[in-house]
Amino acid sequence: MAHLRILASSDLHMHVMAFDYRNDAKRPGTGLASLAHLIEHARAECPEALCLLLDNGDLLQGTELADTVAYDPAADPLAECLHHVGYDALGLGNHDFDYGMARLTRHIAALDLPVICSNFDVEGAQPHALLERRVRLSDGRSVPISIGILSVLPQETVIWNAAHLEGSSAPRAPEAAVQEGIAALRAKGADLVVLLAHTGLSESGNVGSENNAQLLARVPGVDALICGHTHLRLPGPDHAGFPDVDIVTGKIVGVPAVMPGYAGAFLGVIDLRLAQEDGSWRLCQAESELRPVHPDTPEVPLIKTAAQRAHNQTRAYLGEKVGTTPAAMHSYFSALQPDAGQHLTAFAMIRQTRAALKETAHGRLPILAAVASGAAGGRAGPRNYLDLPAGPILRRHIAMLAPYPNLVWALRLSGAELWHWLEHSAAYFQTFAPGVPQADLIDPRFPAFNFDAIFGLRCEIDVGFPIGERIRSVTWEGRPLEDSQPFIVATTSYRAAGGGGFPGAEPANIVLRSQTTVAQAIEAELSAGPARRFDIEPWRITADLNAQAVLATGPGALQYFPEISNHAPEVLGSDAEGFLRLRVSLSP
Repeated sequence: MAHLRILASSDLHMHVMAFDYRNDAKRPGTGLASLAHLIEHARAECPEALCLLLDNGDLLQGTELADTVAYDPAADPLAECLHHVGYDALGLGNHDFDYGMARLTRHIAALDLPVICSNFDVEGAQPHALLERRVRLSDGRSVPISIGILSVLPQETVIWNAAHLEGSSAPRAPEAAVQEGIAALRAKGADLVVLLAHTGLSESGNVGSENNAQLLARVPGVDALICGHTHLRLPGPDHAGFPDVDIVTGKIVGVPAVMPGYAGAFLGVIDLRLAQEDGSWRLCQAESELRPVHPDTPEVPLIKTAAQRAHNQTRAYLGEKVGTTPAAMHSYFSALQPDAGQHLTAFAMIRQTRAALKETAHGRLPILAAVASGAAGGRAGPRNYLDLPAGPILRRHIAMLAPYPNLVWALRLSGAELWHWLEHSAAYFQTFAPGVPQADLIDPRFPAFNFDAIFGLRCEIDVGFPIGERIRSVTWEGRPLEDSQPFIVATTSYRAAGGGGFPGAEPANIVLRSQTTVAQAIEAELSAGPARRFDIEPWRITADLNAQAVLATGPGALQYFPEISNHAPEVLGSDAEGFLRLRVSLSP
């Protein structure tokens, strides 16, 4: 009998140190430096085991430290950190393409370990890797074992990162890539195959290409599975009721698996007990668990030292003033009304688009802006809200408004397409009915970054109607929106290329592909004067149900209650994650 221990991280999103750069504060319980402590302990507690350490992608983007090292290669500590921790192989995730191929290939070239991508062609990456190791048997003998590693990510990455991947070879379907990879690895002598699957689980069982871990687990020859992408956890209650998922043992269709959360908050551990028979290995027993990084988990000093220069450089840059706001800006109520940061972002994107299209055939059309809130709680926690008093705006505040390195792009859309866009966005809300007890206002499965407000329009959203029928009226400059009327819509490169699946967001309708990031556009807007607000809010809830809903928001919302007095807010208390829960009226 032999013991193989697989240690796994996923969705680190460049959380190297336990620090929240947007709030300029420590963030205990996260980060590679703290995770490294758990890794050291997991290795030390079973010296007889063969330990492999693998990462499942989305490593390069997610904090402002990532921005620093993306644009200043001399400051990049990542390779040194990964080598010190002792990773055996890395997979890629969709966000690893966010800074473009030059950044990704520089990252790969700096590493002295396999970087694997089985369904995209990436310079320097391998379609699979065969790790030749030795493992100790229970009788003390050391024998060779060959472990194959595959890595796949969603095909939709080519849409989400169209700004960097247009013209690249078409990605292969993850299932086909896994099947081909297993065949190739077995032909090379692989005894076991571990799949790094940068994908989540399907709640309905109707497996789609973005979240298809159940489908991949069914591919014959997958012996262990590392999942990610959705920032959820397995084992654990996050996937209760999901078909073919054992949330206690961590098995997916019977395959041992882990999904280790987000930002280095958990270490995934899969223990495999193997028997060797006639030269082949047989899996006898498997156990999966997640080990949390606690607030008092120490950070490994060598990781902190390696990252210190980039850390200091990032904090200094983010502390620079870029503008002012005459009134407080916050996003605590962005599910009840558009927040001030969205107003500022909309002005910035419209300014950038108007200047870029001024001398073109599209320059005379009305320009709107589709903007989602950049900081609206969610899986990033109760601190993920903009909260800025009147006065200076710093670069770290811009980072909350524009947390991704998306570019300002624009679409030409008709009034009818805009109506459908708004309907798609309004799926953010739960459906309410008269006499039904209060429920959460928003659907927790719908990410806030896909809830767009379209500035320049005015729409009424009635959450008493089912999805697809909630937009009761839309006006432009006080007149009903006409189906055939053309508009220019400033948005992000992610959205314009199809991210979020919005109607009309497709290459044929793109009229602007600027190289200006949303953050740069906001800074340019602030250089022209203080932050502004539109005279008319782009949407409001109009449910005439005498209904109440529960809104989860950050604790700092209490000071801004007068802004939502029309919703009669009542404090219900705080939940286990630290969100403040409010009862709010939905009646106009």
